[in-house]
Amino acid sequence: MILIEGEDVTKYFPIKGFMREIAKVHAVEHVDFVIKQGETFG
Repeated sequence: MILIEGEDVTKYFPIKGFMREIAKVHAVEHVDFVIKQGETFG
């Protein structure tokens, strides 16, 4: 049984300067994952 499934997941964190975003740090790009019952994801 699949509990959580992610497809094409992308996450970035903005780096902010004075009152605006000046850059982005890409933590994850285009990742697919499946977590089934009884599995651990970390």
